[in-house]
Amino acid sequence: MFFFQISDEEQGYDLDLFCIPKHYAADLERVYIPHGLILDRWVASNTI
Repeated sequence: MFFFQISDEEQGYDLDLFCIPKHYAADLERVYIPHGLILDRWVASNTI
């Protein structure tokens, strides 16, 4: 099983780097874990 650790100093990613639906944009400041990274890890963990 894979676990992610996010430190308190993590800056995150700018919203400009992602296609964020307009109905979420007002509620977000930064992205900490990109969805693609989660999918990559999920696929890797299920191919063992």
